[in-house]
Amino acid sequence: MWGVWVDDTFYFDGSPKTRRARDLAINSQVAVHLENGMDVVILEGTARAISKPARARATRVAREYRAKYAAMGYAPKASQWDKGGLYAMRPTRAFAWTKFPTDMTRWKWK
Repeated sequence: MWGVWVDDTFYFDGSPKTRRARDLAINSQVAVHLENGMDVVILEGTARAISKPARARATRVAREYRAKYAAMGYAPKASQWDKGGLYAMRPTRAFAWTKFPTDMTRWKWK
């Protein structure tokens, strides 16, 4: 799943009709991680659907998406999420390592 960081929040998007969206409506606990198995970062936290994000926030999120994914063909506009489809994940815990188990690190947010 593609996503972007804005401030202390990880944003991701997708149709509200997906299995992921239906699961989040029942249980907001999530874990996300990099697809790289050698440089590991795992975040745990809660995610929520944003029915219509504030325009300033949507503009920032869309800008980050374009900067990260435009070369791969994805360049959303802020209005894309006016009817839903944007999710915000706030991490509560993170794990990371590059040389397991010698450099494992864990962070907790309060």
